[in-house]
Amino acid sequence: MSLLNKVESMDELAAAVKFAGVGRRYLSTSIVSALAVAGAETDALGDGPRLSPREIEVVRMFASGLSITEIARFMKRDAMSKLGVQNDPGLFAFARAHGLT
Repeated sequence: MSLLNKVESMDELAAAVKFAGVGRRYLSTSIVSALAVAGAETDALGDGPRLSPREIEVVRMFASGLSITEIARFMKRDAMSKLGVQNDPGLFAFARAHGLT
C-alpha cells in the first residue's frame, strides 16, 4: 500500500514506485506529517520516546530500505523544492541569507 498526496513531488512518486516494487508500503511526507499531527504515528510508539514528524519520516525511510545518502538527497531536494531553490549555490545563498551557516 502506498499513499501519496496528489501535490507531492515527483521524487515522492519515484520513491513510492521503488517501495511498491519490493512489496513495501510507502507513505509520503505530507501523509506522515498529517498522521503525526493527528497523533497516529507517535501513539504507535507507546511509552517510547516522542519523535518529531520529520524524525519519524527519516526512521520510516531508513527502515524501508533507503540509505542515509538517499534519505539526505531526498530531504535536500524536498527542501529546495519548497524554497523554490534550483541548485546547490542557491540553497547555500538561502542558508547564508537566513543565518543558517
